[in-house]
Amino acid sequence: MINSKARNLSESTAIDSAPTDLKDEQKEEHVLDVDFSKQSVSPEQEFEVELEYNHRSFPVGGKDHLDTLEPLTLKYTDSDAKMEIVGWGLTVNLSDGSDLPRRIGKRFLELFSKAIRDDLSEQDEACFEKICNQVDYRKFCRSRELPRFREALLVLKQPIAFLKFIDGKKIKINPELTDQLMVLDEGQYFGALFEHNDDGTISRIKNIVILPNFDSAQVEKRFSESVPSVSDSLDVPDNIKKLL
Repeated sequence: MINSKARNLSESTAIDSAPTDLKDEQKEEHVLDVDFSKQSVSPEQEFEVELEYNHRSFPVGGKDHLDTLEPLTLKYTDSDAKMEIVGWGLTVNLSDGSDLPRRIGKRFLELFSKAIRDDLSEQDEACFEKICNQVDYRKFCRSRELPRFREALLVLKQPIAFLKFIDGKKIKINPELTDQLMVLDEGQYFGALFEHNDDGTISRIKNIVILPNFDSAQVEKRFSESVPSVSDSLDVPDNIKKLL
């Protein structure tokens, strides 16, 4: 359901000439139900409508989706039967309303791809920064993160698996993943590829290799040579790192 407030754009002379009861009706704010399946709208008077679009998840390729933090605002003017996604630099025909989720996802992906290539115009950069304030950008980046090889110490296996990464970070492992570490002994260093859920938790551990036991000096040396943490490795354009 899309809620909207309609603003009458008719000339004042037309309103003044209308009966009193009609003028009162026209001035009231009211809720419109917009049916995107309609091919055209034929109102008696020209008007502009602002719509709250309650769809909150948009496809961005594969199984990935872009989630908005708040409903997007759409603006429709009957004079040209076009719908503008406010702040996104995107306009579609009303007849293409059913394709709106794909168009919104594609618009974000276009700007994101330009940002990664450092190819945003000044106008696109301003638009993209506004968009990133409306979406869950951190979740989007995590969904695109590739598995990374990390080194860790298996501190405990039972009753829960407990790891200490070479950078000093300590984490508990979801019990469902414990079987993936059963080949290892407690107190053993290992390396593996770690896959993550959208919220940053580990979803899979694979390609395990056993490492020799390190003393503190060796651990410090390996940490200084190790890859950045998960949060530091997100694919984030410099101009929106402050959003994370």
